[in-house]
Amino acid sequence: VGGNIGQPLVGFTDGTQDADYAVVEVSSFQLQWIEHFCPFVAVLLNITCDHVNYHGTFAAYRRAKKRIFENQAPFHLAVINADDPFSGALAQRITARIGYFSSRSLLERGIFSAEDELVHIPALGEREIYPLAMVRIPGRHNLENVMAAVMAARECGVSSGDIIAAVADFKGLSHRIEFAGEKKGVAFYNDSKGTNVGAVVRALESFSQPVFLLMGGRDKDGDFETLRPLLKEKVKELILFGEARDRIDSVIGGIVKTSKAATLRETIAAAYDHAAAGEVVLLSPGCASFDEFPDYRARGDFFKKMAGEL
Repeated sequence: VGGNIGQPLVGFTDGTQDADYAVVEVSSFQLQWIEHFCPFVAVLLNITCDHVNYHGTFAAYRRAKKRIFENQAPFHLAVINADDPFSGALAQRITARIGYFSSRSLLERGIFSAEDELVHIPALGEREIYPLAMVRIPGRHNLENVMAAVMAARECGVSSGDIIAAVADFKGLSHRIEFAGEKKGVAFYNDSKGTNVGAVVRALESFSQPVFLLMGGRDKDGDFETLRPLLKEKVKELILFGEARDRIDSVIGGIVKTSKAATLRETIAAAYDHAAAGEVVLLSPGCASFDEFPDYRARGDFFKKMAGEL
């Protein structure tokens, strides 16, 4: 397991090559330069606006992400999100077999959620049922991640029983809607890896309690306007920090109670001072970390440390 999420894939090329499969996250920065890269199974979970400051436009970013399917053959598998508005046009350009997943609709083929079950209907073979209770991490996006992973794992020959056991044992990743502790009934969640607006949406969708949302850092030309409906529905107070605080404030400030601070330290202290028992303080920045921290991990670790010391 490696790639953009940690250990670079190039580090495996001189190794013993004992693994049957390599599970690799590939970024848009890498995909834009591929020539022969051809995954046996390619998964595209969703496409939301990101890295526009680098790619120039959202359309250019989408083109780069879609290249993951470019060199696949008909016997390969492409896993895509049936709920994504771009999936219909994308499917017409894919040569590989397509496996759809959906958290919102029933599918004739693919995998979808139905009441307390995940139903997988492969193109060949019998219907498979997976208990929804095996997914122990919050958020619709995590349910979608599991569905895509089920399809990829089954394509690689993993048994349904082993899949259920592995998913049930998975407690989530650091810095992605990670529970960071509770003080005086106020719950703190670290979503420092949420460096784009789409990730903020997914994080907010995970909570039913009133949220104190901490956003800011170094702007990547995010489309903050799209957060308006969820801010009204989920957020009690928006607290902005870092280089991007003024720009974010100019776009969505005032939709709910909004305040600003220069640093994350000040922001955490303000949120804790304003929040009451039963409410949530959520760091989901929607921006890069480089104005104040070397990376999102350092930012998340600082948030967790501060939450523990309040």
